[in-house]
Amino acid sequence: MADVSKVTPDIIENPGEFTTDGLFFLRAAQAAIRRECGWHVTPSWTHTIRIDGYGGGTLILPSSHVTDIIGLEYGGINHVDDIDWSEKGTVVLRHGVLPDRPGAIRVTLTDGWNPEDVPELHALTLSLAKRAATAPAPMIASQSTNGSSISYITNGGAPIGLQLFEAEKRQLDPYRLTWGARTI
Repeated sequence: MADVSKVTPDIIENPGEFTTDGLFFLRAAQAAIRRECGWHVTPSWTHTIRIDGYGGGTLILPSSHVTDIIGLEYGGINHVDDIDWSEKGTVVLRHGVLPDRPGAIRVTLTDGWNPEDVPELHALTLSLAKRAATAPAPMIASQSTNGSSISYITNGGAPIGLQLFEAEKRQLDPYRLTWGARTI
């Protein structure tokens, strides 16, 4: 059997230098929100993504707030002048057919919400970070000695800590991707 420690990098690269300060918990809260939504949500930024093509004339981008598409390339040609697109991330090719190949399409787009338009996401991020930073060590619900069994108090089966509660998940519903490939 291979020595996994020599093959797989550690999640925390330098444990001796690792600190759990406020910035750490803010980043963890942001990651939890983005993972739940399936894309970066905020802020608005311009970036290039590589996505799969499935043929046909319609492409669904992994975003629900697109404000500009600067490039749509496949086959070495930029087709941005031959598309129609919506804020919700639907792209329609006016002529021809999209390739049917994994990773065949490169899209350069501006998407995401401006921070001032989504203050509720900032409040949720701060709330999650505070909850994670002040969470006590896992509380033991039951323990047995001979069987070496231990169970912890959870939130619906998930460990208490940086888990989104159902009300928080509902708060993210307007931003969650419910179609296509998720980027997070």
